[in-house]
Amino acid sequence: MERNRWTDMILRCHRFVFTFIANVVSPHPVALIGACLTATVIFSLGNVFIAFGNDFRFGYSDPNSPSIDEHAIYRSFFNLQSNPYMMVIIGQQTNGESMLMLEAFEEMKAEVERGLSKDVKLDDTETTSIRKGTMRDFLIYSSETLFFIIEEALNYPNENAEMGFPYAKLHGRYITTVRNFYGYDNGHLPMLSYIMVFYAEVPSIIDKIKRAELEWNKELKARNESTVELRLLGDAILNEEILVGSIWSVPYFLVGTSLMMVFVFVTVSRCDQSVCRTLFLTFWTTLSPIIAGLMAIGIYAYTGTNITCAMFITPFLVLGVGVDDGFLMMHNWFTSKELDGFLRLRSMLISTGPSISLTSFTNISAFLIGGYLSPPMVRSFCYCTALAMAFDWFFQLVVFAPALLQFHSFSFTLPHKENEGVKRAYVRYCEWLRMSATRVLLFVTLVFYWIWSVYFIFQMPERFSPDKTFHWNSHIARSLSWFDRASDNHEIFDVFVVDPPENSTQLLENVAAIRSTDYSCDNFTTWIETYDREYHPEPGPLAEYFELLPSFLDKYPDFKLLVHFTYTEEGTLLVRDFTFGVCVHGRGTWDKRALTHEDLRKRLPKGFSLYNYDSTIFDVILSTRETTVQTCMVTLICMIIMGVICIPSLRATSVATLCVISITIGIVGGLGAWGADMDTIVMVNVVMAIGLAVDYTAHITYHYFKTDDAPNNVDRMANSIEAIAHATAQAAITTMLCAVPLYFYEVYMFVTFAKTIFLCALLGYIHAVLIIPMLLLFFDGSIVGLVENA
Repeated sequence: MERNRWTDMILRCHRFVFTFIANVVSPHPVALIGACLTATVIFSLGNVFIAFGNDFRFGYSDPNSPSIDEHAIYRSFFNLQSNPYMMVIIGQQTNGESMLMLEAFEEMKAEVERGLSKDVKLDDTETTSIRKGTMRDFLIYSSETLFFIIEEALNYPNENAEMGFPYAKLHGRYITTVRNFYGYDNGHLPMLSYIMVFYAEVPSIIDKIKRAELEWNKELKARNESTVELRLLGDAILNEEILVGSIWSVPYFLVGTSLMMVFVFVTVSRCDQSVCRTLFLTFWTTLSPIIAGLMAIGIYAYTGTNITCAMFITPFLVLGVGVDDGFLMMHNWFTSKELDGFLRLRSMLISTGPSISLTSFTNISAFLIGGYLSPPMVRSFCYCTALAMAFDWFFQLVVFAPALLQFHSFSFTLPHKENEGVKRAYVRYCEWLRMSATRVLLFVTLVFYWIWSVYFIFQMPERFSPDKTFHWNSHIARSLSWFDRASDNHEIFDVFVVDPPENSTQLLENVAAIRSTDYSCDNFTTWIETYDREYHPEPGPLAEYFELLPSFLDKYPDFKLLVHFTYTEEGTLLVRDFTFGVCVHGRGTWDKRALTHEDLRKRLPKGFSLYNYDSTIFDVILSTRETTVQTCMVTLICMIIMGVICIPSLRATSVATLCVISITIGIVGGLGAWGADMDTIVMVNVVMAIGLAVDYTAHITYHYFKTDDAPNNVDRMANSIEAIAHATAQAAITTMLCAVPLYFYEVYMFVTFAKTIFLCALLGYIHAVLIIPMLLLFFDGSIVGLVENA
């Protein structure tokens, strides 16, 4: 094939760069290895200071999402400087009886009192008037009033104390029960909740409250259940369970690593029959990615960044990718015809260096872009993995390559009995790929595969929930099932009116429009509608309409917190802003709750704002598909740019890009068919999959691009497949072996990672040895090939 000047210049650049690296490495390989290992030890010592941390609620939220503004309006309304912290304890009787039975209620109330009296010891640096207090001292809202009414009604039943939904009554005053009673039916209450909202201007105080929450939850799990089962829900408990689930994944990773290293040993034994040398080479093959992962996490630990659950994947992901590169370098090293160590090193680096660099830089770019477009918790994982990938690329060149030169500088070929017979088999395979019937069959199969994948991609529900990050049968998972049942029964979404309409007619129309949904509760009205029904004020300006508001608030004291009003100098009541709740039912799952939040948002007129404590998570659910597509597009553009730099061939770059898209579509569609949802976890895996897909496409296209000593394109492709097929198969198997144990760890996050690895290895290898060769041979002699060679 004739090459143009640009192509020759790129190849000369490749040769110059990797010849320079060979010249740097060859004089003192042991000293270079020693210097790198010394630096590794220094940076890896940061792992001693490692600190784990997860923030499920705000760690996965987008700083630019609508919920951030909604939370700001909530804080402004209640004059808070930071977000409050909420806990809920839910109780139900094990025999299904009502929680409005005196014995069951008193047991739950006693447990609430005991928990709220837990000490919260403060440091001198924490500026507050309280030096030593309890959790109760930092409450700004709780269900204490309602529990007092329930206690009165159960101990002294009379017409002045009545239970009901949505209000409980005591001496002519009404307290809302809609946030505490779930499943209430004619005096029977299967589920009762106690809400606690804490606030402190100093964040460290909230951290101490969270520690008390964890202690309380531990005691609840250890208590001997009587007739009442109690579950405490809070962010600290969720984050702790996520961390525990991540730590328990380590044994599965270690088993996968052991399986991979056994396979590496077996594979390497084909290069050197000496057991000692085989063990030594296995050690060097896995060393570079291992120290790369340790260094990256160590640097993060030095900077004080918390290690999140997703970052547990980083070392093992880098190990799989690094061993893949090692196989390619070993295959070239042991099949090289060069007898001199330096010449063999230079030949290996020139042959494999550009494609390894392309795949490494694409992986790095994929994770950098994915991190930039992702929420904070995902961003930490992506940036840490990108750093580890960069270290791995560097160590492959300055640790693994010198190790081959120093300890394995001898001529040895891979054992195969008849090289010519193998070559003829590859030639016949390529001739089969050029047959018209083969092309038609493969094109039809590709089209069917793409249609199937796209179908399952669009069938994936946008769903994300806390239980995807810990074991499905854990204590907190069972507690969340209670929360889901409560939300399915009913849930309150708060609407804040920061700029009220001028007259009552418009206000009532706005409220009716917001509540005109199929999922609105039939047995619930907003306090505005209750006020209108009880006092029948004349329609008109709000000042006149709410003239009797003080009397109403005296009757319904719960609502005093929900409306801000003042009096003018003339004594006229002036409503500044207010909030009211909207009750919905049948929306128990997180995706339904997110869609409900989005639908209510669209119904709000100007000057109205929606709030839900979980709205940051809802925005993550709603934006995942768009963010995933955006991340994939930007990553593919970067891959094309780097492909043009490393492989300046229209055919090779186009085919590689097309196949990366094809592999990615197949992976996402395969995950959808395999039961995964379109969520943040899948988004991270897709970013990872793009980088891994480049590994399979870049090597074959680069070898085909640079090979020019074959008499024709069939022989040229046969030589390219022969150069990468064996090493790529080994790479695919090692990557899958590393992930196999995770498939049996019943945590959605890690199972999805294993599924992604399986699909990527399978589809990547099929594209590398079947689809890409067929497409490159198909385009030879076509208008694309003629234009490129012109």
